[in-house]
Amino acid sequence: MDESKRLKLIWNDWSQNLVSFSTVQENNYLVTTRLLNKHDKPISFNLFFDEDGTYRMRYQKGKRMLSLTNIKEENLPAEILRFAYLIASK
Repeated sequence: MDESKRLKLIWNDWSQNLVSFSTVQENNYLVTTRLLNKHDKPISFNLFFDEDGTYRMRYQKGKRMLSLTNIKEENLPAEILRFAYLIASK
């Protein structure tokens, strides 16, 4: 199964459409959430699928960069929300 379709299935089983995924390139996805930043814009960041079967996330704006690595599939929905809240709090 295509990785982006699998991501949507994992997420939809767990949530109420709080996020959307779009493919940037192979194994690199843009995650857009319904959570808003302090400028009332949706929080978005990159999600990467690594060859070892884990995920990593990265957010960069200007010189500020946040990242989270070694995320297992079963923890992905919770980690996506946690990462979005982390971005919102900065």
